[in-house]
Amino acid sequence: MIDRGNLLIVGGSRGIGLALAIEALAKYSRVTVIAREEIDKIKELKINFISQDFNDVELIRHTLEIVQPSTLILCVAQGLYGNISDFPNDKVISCVQTTYLSTIIWLKEAILVLPVGSRIAWISSLTAKIKSNNWSFYASAKAGVEHFIRCIRESAKDRGIDITICYPGCLATEFHERSGTQSSKDAIDPSEIANDLLEAIDNRLEFWVSYLDKEAIEKAYQLDEIYQHKFKDSLK
Repeated sequence: MIDRGNLLIVGGSRGIGLALAIEALAKYSRVTVIAREEIDKIKELKINFISQDFNDVELIRHTLEIVQPSTLILCVAQGLYGNISDFPNDKVISCVQTTYLSTIIWLKEAILVLPVGSRIAWISSLTAKIKSNNWSFYASAKAGVEHFIRCIRESAKDRGIDITICYPGCLATEFHERSGTQSSKDAIDPSEIANDLLEAIDNRLEFWVSYLDKEAIEKAYQLDEIYQHKFKDSLK
Protein backbone atom coordinates (compact mmCIF):
# COMPACT_ATOMS: atom_id res chain seq x y z
CA MET A 1 0.00 0.00 0.00
CA ILE A 2 1.21 3.48 -0.86
CA ASP A 3 0.53 5.48 2.29
CA ARG A 4 -1.15 8.75 1.37
CA GLY A 5 -1.19 10.01 4.95
CA ASN A 6 -4.07 11.27 7.04
CA LEU A 7 -7.50 11.71 5.40
CA LEU A 8 -10.40 13.71 6.81
CA ILE A 9 -13.83 13.38 5.14
CA VAL A 10 -16.42 15.92 6.20
CA GLY A 11 -19.86 14.44 5.61
CA GLY A 12 -18.59 10.88 5.52
CA SER A 13 -21.43 8.97 7.12
CA ARG A 14 -23.47 8.40 3.97
CA GLY A 15 -23.51 8.68 0.18
CA ILE A 16 -20.31 9.60 -1.63
CA GLY A 17 -18.57 10.48 1.65
CA LEU A 18 -19.10 7.01 3.10
CA ALA A 19 -18.04 5.34 -0.15
CA LEU A 20 -14.83 7.37 -0.15
CA ALA A 21 -14.13 6.53 3.50
CA ILE A 22 -14.50 2.80 2.84
CA GLU A 23 -12.32 2.96 -0.29
CA ALA A 24 -9.70 5.05 1.52
CA LEU A 25 -9.08 2.50 4.26
CA ALA A 26 -6.72 0.63 1.94
CA LYS A 27 -4.91 3.79 0.85
CA TYR A 28 -4.47 6.05 3.90
CA SER A 29 -2.77 5.38 7.20
CA ARG A 30 -5.61 7.12 9.02
CA VAL A 31 -9.17 7.88 7.92
CA THR A 32 -11.39 10.20 9.96
CA VAL A 33 -15.03 11.02 9.27
CA ILE A 34 -16.98 14.04 10.51
CA ALA A 35 -20.77 13.88 10.65
CA ARG A 36 -23.57 14.57 13.07
CA GLU A 37 -24.19 10.91 13.90
CA GLU A 38 -21.99 7.83 13.81
CA ILE A 39 -23.64 5.06 11.81
CA ASP A 40 -23.13 1.31 12.34
CA LYS A 41 -20.94 0.96 9.24
CA ILE A 42 -18.45 3.50 10.60
CA LYS A 43 -18.31 1.63 13.91
CA GLU A 44 -18.01 -1.75 12.16
CA LEU A 45 -15.04 -0.62 10.06
CA LYS A 46 -13.49 1.19 13.04
CA ILE A 47 -13.17 4.42 11.11
CA ASN A 48 -12.22 7.36 13.32
CA PHE A 49 -15.28 9.48 13.95
CA ILE A 50 -15.91 13.06 15.12
CA SER A 51 -19.44 14.23 15.85
CA GLN A 52 -19.69 17.82 14.62
CA ASP A 53 -22.24 20.02 12.89
CA PHE A 54 -20.86 21.20 9.54
CA ASN A 55 -22.41 24.61 10.12
CA ASP A 56 -20.75 25.16 13.50
CA VAL A 57 -18.03 27.24 11.92
CA GLU A 58 -16.44 28.19 15.26
CA LEU A 59 -15.21 24.60 15.61
CA ILE A 60 -13.61 24.27 12.18
CA ARG A 61 -10.10 25.56 12.92
CA HIS A 62 -9.85 23.62 16.18
CA THR A 63 -10.90 20.39 14.45
CA LEU A 64 -8.43 20.85 11.61
CA GLU A 65 -5.62 21.61 14.06
CA ILE A 66 -6.41 18.44 16.03
CA VAL A 67 -6.76 16.09 13.04
CA GLN A 68 -4.04 17.70 10.86
CA PRO A 69 -5.17 15.95 7.66
CA SER A 70 -2.87 15.72 4.67
CA THR A 71 -6.05 15.38 2.57
CA LEU A 72 -9.42 17.00 3.27
CA ILE A 73 -12.59 16.09 1.35
CA LEU A 74 -15.74 18.19 1.76
CA CYS A 75 -18.91 16.26 0.87
CA VAL A 76 -21.62 18.26 2.63
CA ALA A 77 -24.46 20.08 0.85
CA GLN A 78 -28.17 20.62 1.30
CA GLY A 79 -30.36 20.26 -1.75
CA LEU A 80 -33.70 21.92 -2.48
CA TYR A 81 -35.63 20.73 -5.51
CA GLY A 82 -38.69 22.60 -6.73
CA ASN A 83 -39.99 25.99 -7.78
CA ILE A 84 -38.66 28.98 -5.85
CA SER A 85 -42.16 29.57 -4.50
CA ASP A 86 -42.16 26.12 -2.87
CA PHE A 87 -39.79 27.01 -0.05
CA PRO A 88 -40.10 29.34 2.95
CA ASN A 89 -37.15 31.65 3.54
CA ASP A 90 -35.77 29.63 6.44
CA LYS A 91 -35.35 26.62 4.13
CA VAL A 92 -33.54 28.75 1.56
CA ILE A 93 -31.26 30.23 4.21
CA SER A 94 -30.44 26.74 5.52
CA CYS A 95 -29.59 25.51 2.00
CA VAL A 96 -27.33 28.47 1.24
CA GLN A 97 -25.72 28.35 4.71
CA THR A 98 -24.71 24.72 4.32
CA THR A 99 -23.96 24.52 0.62
CA TYR A 100 -22.18 27.87 0.27
CA LEU A 101 -21.33 29.88 3.40
CA SER A 102 -20.13 27.09 5.68
CA THR A 103 -18.34 25.42 2.78
CA ILE A 104 -16.23 28.46 1.91
CA ILE A 105 -15.34 28.94 5.58
CA TRP A 106 -14.15 25.32 5.74
CA LEU A 107 -12.06 26.00 2.63
CA LYS A 108 -10.62 29.24 4.02
CA GLU A 109 -9.71 27.67 7.34
CA ALA A 110 -8.20 24.62 5.65
CA ILE A 111 -5.86 26.74 3.55
CA LEU A 112 -4.67 28.55 6.68
CA VAL A 113 -4.33 25.47 8.91
CA LEU A 114 -3.49 22.40 6.81
CA PRO A 115 0.17 21.35 6.55
CA VAL A 116 2.15 22.57 3.56
CA GLY A 117 1.67 20.23 0.63
CA SER A 118 -1.82 19.11 1.63
CA ARG A 119 -4.71 18.37 -0.71
CA ILE A 120 -8.32 19.58 -0.58
CA ALA A 121 -11.22 18.18 -2.57
CA TRP A 122 -14.77 19.48 -2.79
CA ILE A 123 -17.75 17.66 -4.27
CA SER A 124 -19.46 19.87 -6.83
CA SER A 125 -22.41 19.19 -9.13
CA LEU A 126 -23.31 19.51 -12.79
CA THR A 127 -26.04 21.91 -11.62
CA ALA A 128 -23.30 24.45 -10.85
CA LYS A 129 -22.51 24.69 -14.57
CA ILE A 130 -25.97 24.72 -16.15
CA LYS A 131 -29.27 26.56 -15.67
CA SER A 132 -31.67 24.47 -13.61
CA ASN A 133 -34.96 26.03 -12.52
CA ASN A 134 -35.77 23.32 -10.01
CA TRP A 135 -32.33 23.38 -8.37
CA SER A 136 -32.03 27.18 -8.34
CA PHE A 137 -30.91 27.72 -4.71
CA TYR A 138 -28.68 24.66 -4.52
CA ALA A 139 -27.17 25.20 -7.98
CA SER A 140 -26.43 28.88 -7.27
CA ALA A 141 -24.73 27.96 -3.98
CA LYS A 142 -22.59 25.33 -5.70
CA ALA A 143 -21.64 27.80 -8.43
CA GLY A 144 -20.66 30.30 -5.75
CA VAL A 145 -18.27 27.83 -4.15
CA GLU A 146 -16.72 27.08 -7.54
CA HIS A 147 -16.03 30.76 -8.09
CA PHE A 148 -14.59 31.09 -4.59
CA ILE A 149 -12.18 28.23 -5.31
CA ARG A 150 -11.06 29.95 -8.50
CA CYS A 151 -10.37 33.08 -6.49
CA ILE A 152 -8.33 31.34 -3.78
CA ARG A 153 -6.35 28.81 -5.83
CA GLU A 154 -3.26 30.99 -5.93
CA SER A 155 -3.35 31.61 -2.18
CA ALA A 156 -3.64 27.86 -1.67
CA LYS A 157 -0.80 27.11 -4.07
CA ASP A 158 1.43 29.57 -2.21
CA ARG A 159 1.24 27.08 0.67
CA GLY A 160 1.65 24.08 -1.62
CA ILE A 161 -2.03 23.15 -1.23
CA ASP A 162 -3.97 21.89 -4.25
CA ILE A 163 -7.77 21.96 -4.57
CA THR A 164 -9.68 19.45 -6.70
CA ILE A 165 -13.25 20.21 -7.79
CA CYS A 166 -15.07 16.89 -8.26
CA TYR A 167 -18.11 16.19 -10.42
CA PRO A 168 -19.31 12.70 -9.51
CA GLY A 169 -22.49 12.67 -11.62
CA CYS A 170 -25.89 11.41 -10.49
CA LEU A 171 -25.40 8.96 -7.64
CA ALA A 172 -27.82 6.44 -6.15
CA THR A 173 -27.94 7.93 -2.67
CA GLU A 174 -30.59 9.49 -0.43
CA PHE A 175 -29.60 13.02 -1.47
CA HIS A 176 -32.29 13.46 -4.11
CA GLU A 177 -35.05 12.13 -1.87
CA ARG A 178 -33.98 14.47 0.94
CA SER A 179 -34.01 17.34 -1.57
CA GLY A 180 -37.57 16.61 -2.69
CA THR A 181 -37.13 14.56 -5.87
CA GLN A 182 -35.93 11.15 -7.02
CA SER A 183 -32.60 9.83 -8.31
CA SER A 184 -32.29 9.29 -12.04
CA LYS A 185 -32.74 5.74 -13.32
CA ASP A 186 -29.18 6.07 -14.61
CA ALA A 187 -27.76 6.91 -11.16
CA ILE A 188 -24.83 4.76 -10.08
CA ASP A 189 -23.61 3.55 -6.71
CA PRO A 190 -20.94 5.93 -5.37
CA SER A 191 -18.60 2.98 -4.74
CA GLU A 192 -18.18 2.72 -8.53
CA ILE A 193 -16.33 6.02 -8.73
CA ALA A 194 -14.73 6.29 -5.28
CA ASN A 195 -11.34 4.91 -6.33
CA ASP A 196 -11.08 7.15 -9.42
CA LEU A 197 -11.99 10.20 -7.36
CA LEU A 198 -9.34 9.44 -4.73
CA GLU A 199 -6.75 8.93 -7.47
CA ALA A 200 -7.61 12.32 -8.96
CA ILE A 201 -7.07 13.97 -5.57
CA ASP A 202 -3.80 12.10 -5.12
CA ASN A 203 -2.66 13.38 -8.54
CA ARG A 204 -3.59 16.96 -7.54
CA LEU A 205 -5.92 17.53 -10.49
CA GLU A 206 -7.70 20.88 -10.57
CA PHE A 207 -10.95 19.13 -11.42
CA TRP A 208 -12.17 15.60 -11.90
CA VAL A 209 -15.28 14.40 -13.73
CA SER A 210 -16.85 10.95 -13.67
CA TYR A 211 -17.84 9.36 -16.97
CA LEU A 212 -21.47 10.32 -16.25
CA ASP A 213 -20.91 14.07 -16.66
CA LYS A 214 -17.67 14.16 -18.63
CA GLU A 215 -19.01 15.55 -21.92
CA ALA A 216 -21.27 18.18 -20.32
CA ILE A 217 -18.62 19.42 -17.89
CA GLU A 218 -15.90 19.63 -20.54
CA LYS A 219 -18.19 21.76 -22.73
CA ALA A 220 -19.09 23.96 -19.77
CA TYR A 221 -15.43 24.62 -18.98
CA GLN A 222 -14.73 25.46 -22.61
CA LEU A 223 -17.52 28.05 -22.48
CA ASP A 224 -16.13 29.38 -19.20
CA GLU A 225 -12.78 29.98 -20.85
CA ILE A 226 -14.39 31.75 -23.81
CA TYR A 227 -16.42 34.09 -21.61
CA GLN A 228 -13.48 34.76 -19.29
CA HIS A 229 -11.36 35.83 -22.26
CA LYS A 230 -14.15 38.06 -23.55
CA PHE A 231 -14.55 39.65 -20.14
CA LYS A 232 -10.79 40.26 -19.84
CA ASP A 233 -10.81 41.88 -23.29
CA SER A 234 -13.59 44.23 -22.20
CA LEU A 235 -11.41 45.49 -19.35
CA LYS A 236 -8.55 46.56 -21.61
